[in-house]
Amino acid sequence: MVRVLLAASVALALALTGACANSSVPPSTGRDGEPGGRDGGGRDAGVGSDGGPDAGPAETCTPGTEDVCTTVCGTTGRRTCGSTGTFGPCGPPEEDCNGVDDDCDGSVDEDVSSRACSSECGGGTETCESGSWSGCTATMPRDEVCDGTDNDCDSLVDEGLTRGCSTGCGSGTEMCVTGAWLGCTAPRPTTETCNGIDDDCDGTVDDGLSRPCSTACGTGTETCAAGLWGACSAPPAPAETCNAADDDCNGRCDDLGACRRAVHRGHSGTAGHVYSTDLAFVTSIGLEAESFFWVYAADPGGFTRLYRCTKPGGRWFLTRNSACEGAGSIVETLGWVAGSEICGSIPLHRLYADGNHFYTTSAAERDSAVSTYGYAYEGIEGYVFGASSG
Repeated sequence: MVRVLLAASVALALALTGACANSSVPPSTGRDGEPGGRDGGGRDAGVGSDGGPDAGPAETCTPGTEDVCTTVCGTTGRRTCGSTGTFGPCGPPEEDCNGVDDDCDGSVDEDVSSRACSSECGGGTETCESGSWSGCTATMPRDEVCDGTDNDCDSLVDEGLTRGCSTGCGSGTEMCVTGAWLGCTAPRPTTETCNGIDDDCDGTVDDGLSRPCSTACGTGTETCAAGLWGACSAPPAPAETCNAADDDCNGRCDDLGACRRAVHRGHSGTAGHVYSTDLAFVTSIGLEAESFFWVYAADPGGFTRLYRCTKPGGRWFLTRNSACEGAGSIVETLGWVAGSEICGSIPLHRLYADGNHFYTTSAAERDSAVSTYGYAYEGIEGYVFGASSG
């Protein structure tokens, strides 16, 4: 039974091959003009020189051309005209991934299980499944992301990538550079300054801004509000008054000119030393020092009067004693002096020798009077002021 089936299959294949090879050649005719010759079959097909059925005269063709033919599978194929001017066999097509038994070997899509494939990103392999190529393993392009990689395989890395960004001060844009987001254009917080603007972007304008300040009388603080520095809390410098105090804090007490008056010093051989606010009088006696010291014109508070008294012999002396120490009478009230050092005052030294009282604000002159001229030092008569004393 197997032998019978095998013989039948071979006979069918040979018949189909002969039909395919001569599919474009008309059947030969016999001598009587009828197909098959005398017996209606034309010339006896016999056996050709190659052992197959005699196909009759070969069909001529133009070398290199192709023609459509029917394959042994009964499918459409192609044959090529060789250099001898005859067509070659109508060979069966190669197996392709199409779900068809292209080469008629009883198997579908064999030997085409995989093939090379590629994308813009490189090569890979794809598989034939159910007559279609699918599952290419090549890396596929995807949208570019900020990761330092050429995701879309266009030979550029992280190109054209931007995104929104923000700070406490507002919004902006940043761009991707080799895998990192950089260069946010949003406004940056800065140190708060007194300008009416929320520089540090914390929601409050000019918050917590203060700075030290001062006046001539001391230090304090001023605070910023709505872009402006407020009043300084340091003690203000009031107007100067004659009160033996530095009201305006300029380092000098009562520098008004009218608060004090000058006392001049003179000397004569007969009158001795004289001190008076009357410059003409002192000059008439013999001026030694104009504006030798200064006294207050009125009591600034807590001061005592300084008097010029005359002695019975005609000489003068200075004292704060309104009774002229019982040794004379008041000739002139010079002014007011302090009983202790105050507001830049200087001591008025009192000396005496041979009926002559001598007064000086100079410690050197005091010592010279004692050591050179034999004066006795009697102490400080009061505190007066020099021309530049505060």
